[in-house]
Parts: sequence; structure tokens; C-alpha cells
Amino acid sequence: MLIGNFFKTLIIVPICLLFFWGTNSAVLVDQKEVECLSLNIYWESKGESRLGQFAVALVTLNRVDHQEFPGSVCEVVYQGIHKDGFPIRDRCQFSWYCDSRSDIPRDRQALERASEIAEFILISHKWLPDLSEGSLFYHANNITPWWSGFKKKTMQIDNHIFYR
Repeated sequence: MLIGNFFKTLIIVPICLLFFWGTNSAVLVDQKEVECLSLNIYWESKGESRLGQFAVALVTLNRVDHQEFPGSVCEVVYQGIHKDGFPIRDRCQFSWYCDSRSDIPRDRQALERASEIAEFILISHKWLPDLSEGSLFYHANNITPWWSGFKKKTMQIDNHIFYR
């Protein structure tokens, strides 16, 4: 399934790029949503391949479209338990947001790449094949969260294992 979707994407992505070439994407997508998704891609997968980063972005958007999660990218990215306006350590959907470390990106090139991916995915995800196969969850392959045994594994890309 992933291979078939990958080849479809090889055909569809260039068409999408041609369609949007020269288009002011700021008109097409909410820049706050781009920023939230960019930070999530950056912190969750900055050392991964582009395919891995696309998959992380798709999980975020699959959650936005799913009834059990909030309805916007920023709400999904920052979902977690908060106290006095701050996230409680290790009680968030995405670990980078509540790991008690700075959330200010240091690698400008990696952030630019994450932003390009975020903008492209936000513009085109409704008509591109879902390479994540509907995944709503993932984790690094060096850990085994308690919930992983209760979800259907869909694939592994780079250092992340994806589930529905």
C-alpha cells in the first residue's frame, strides 16, 4: 500500500507544485497553522528524511480531521494538560511541547525545510494520497509506549513507527 501511494505521489506532487508555482500561499493557508505545523515537524522529525517529515505532518492533519482530536493544527500540536497556562511535563500529545526545554528552533535550515513541508501539506493534503495510511499516532522506535499494543501498526519510516 505504501509503495503504491508513493508512486501516486511521484505523479501528483509535481502537478501540485506546477499548479501552485508562483501562487501566494499566504492567501491559501493560515500562516499561524503553518507555524504550528512547522514547529511540530521540526521538533518531532528534524533529523528524519523528507518522507518521514511528511508522515509526521500527515499524522497531525489526520488528527485535525478526526472527531477525537481538536479541529485545528495549533490545537492538535499544543494539546495536553496545562496548569497555570503552562504544559505539564510529559502530559502532551507531542513530547517536544512539554519536555521542559526551550521550544525555540536553533537550526534555521531545518526550520525552513519544515516550513516548506508544512505549507505544501496544508495546501495539498486534501487531494494527495495519505502516505501515513490514516495514522493518528507514532513513536520513536527506541521506545515502546503502553498504548502501542492496542493500535494497528501501519508502517515504519526512519526512526518512527506509525499506527491507526
